Amino acid sequence: MLLAGVNSCILTTFVEHCSVEGIRLEKVEIHSTGTLDVRGLLKLDESIQAGYQDMRWMLTVKGDATPEKFQQMYEATIASSPNFWNLANPVKIVPALQVEA
Repeated sequence: MLLAGVNSCILTTFVEHCSVEGIRLEKVEIHSTGTLDVRGLLKLDESIQAGYQDMRWMLTVKGDATPEKFQQMYEATIASSPNFWNLANPVKIVPALQVEA
């Protein structure tokens, strides 16, 4: 779910930046992967963290912009993506549980 959220945010933000610049897109794809050791998730090994050790993605684009302009749009995307920012910076998390009868 985490990768899907990041994918949708990066993809949407990139398309929005291109749209504002009048760039026509023929293709926009994002493929992502990450390293997640389920032993940490299931608490089978306390020395392994429960989250991702790393996350990677590749954004593939085709359209009527130059490679340099696409790079500029990608950098603007990374700089303005809320999900990227939230992963790269500490965020206050306030968990709660509500049990209904």
